[in-house]
Amino acid sequence: LYGEPMMITTLALYIAAWLYYIYHRHIVKSANTIFLTMVPIFAAAFLFLGSKLQVISALPVIILMLINLWRENRGLLKPRQVWLFGIFSLILVAYSLGYAYTNKQMSEYTRYNSLFYGILKDSPNPAQDLLDLGLSPDMAADAGKHAFLEEREYVRYVPLSDITREEFYNKISNADLVRFYITHPQRLAAGMQYTADHAFTTSTVLGKYQRADIEKPVSEFDRFTAWSSLREKYLPRSLWFLIFSYGLATGVSVLVYIKRRGVKEVESGLRLFWAVMLIGLLQFPMPLVGNGQADTAKQLFLFNFTFDIVLVVLSCLTLSLLIDFCRSPKTALHRSVKGGAF
Repeated sequence: LYGEPMMITTLALYIAAWLYYIYHRHIVKSANTIFLTMVPIFAAAFLFLGSKLQVISALPVIILMLINLWRENRGLLKPRQVWLFGIFSLILVAYSLGYAYTNKQMSEYTRYNSLFYGILKDSPNPAQDLLDLGLSPDMAADAGKHAFLEEREYVRYVPLSDITREEFYNKISNADLVRFYITHPQRLAAGMQYTADHAFTTSTVLGKYQRADIEKPVSEFDRFTAWSSLREKYLPRSLWFLIFSYGLATGVSVLVYIKRRGVKEVESGLRLFWAVMLIGLLQFPMPLVGNGQADTAKQLFLFNFTFDIVLVVLSCLTLSLLIDFCRSPKTALHRSVKGGAF
């Protein structure tokens, strides 16, 4: 029913495929079979990009990763493998764009939510916002309504109706909605804080068993939820906390990259980490910009998963730097241990 489990499963496969390639490329150094280690990357990317429509934002990141993969191995690939690499890349891009086009109607629902249930919902002046977007101020009558109400609940602009298509869908695109937030930074900041308020929630109220297996409906499920509960209860739901966390992760990883420059497996691993960070960051504004205030917590499912990865990798990198610092001949701790003080 929902694509969230598929998103995190296939992203994990995508990360694993890259780690498999890095291991064989830079540790085992199996140049003769290097193309075979690339195939899982394409397969995992194919599954990941098709898991849910919102993952389309990861396509530019994956394209950049494939370009870097090509540059790193172009001298090792045979002519036939070069052709296969190009064909696989084209199939991946065409599939992703085709998937987005096929789900065009769903995109129209989310675009409706972006305006009426997002920009206009808590706006101090909905009519002015509509004028800024080049739309009729008359649409303010349906401000605060999402795309899945009964038809009688709308004043005039019913989703997918002829008048809505003429006055809204034909006049505005997702790029126009993005441009609105860019040109209204205060609204963007408020929207990002609203999104941060709904981060770190991964619990659901869906049924947990098949009807044939249990008589009483069960929506609460407390197995394997320790970290989810701790994260949901204790992590600050603040935009500043997220900025600090990603800033710290970026700074620490860049420092490790500089210290380990020349160690190819470390450099490749950190570039993979940055790519995952970017995939997650691109997910953060998508609920607001792409779907208004509808299902914000659910739309952040992939962001939450990548944030967990950031925390784990940040902890490991920080520990690595601390160990290096303690082992440095310049530190008092190293001199004390070496001199037998402990």
